[in-house]
Amino acid sequence: MADISGSLDMLGLMDVGLMDPKIFPLWKDIENFEHQMVGIAFTVRYVPTPRLPSLGEVSQDEYKNYRDQWYTNISGEPFTISAREML
Repeated sequence: MADISGSLDMLGLMDVGLMDPKIFPLWKDIENFEHQMVGIAFTVRYVPTPRLPSLGEVSQDEYKNYRDQWYTNISGEPFTISAREML
């Protein structure tokens, strides 16, 4: 999903294609709980950033460079370290 979101951002389509929070499971067994899955999980919320320029503000090459820097060095994902420690 991050690749799709990044591509839409590059085209200047910020916040397009985000999942609607009203989406929910179609089936839940609240009597026997046969729907349960057990395992390690992290809930991570990504929000749009005003720091990433749109393609209309900069050239495509400048955007790609900034995007690569963003995902490599600026936007951290500290939960990945915690997840590795739990395995």
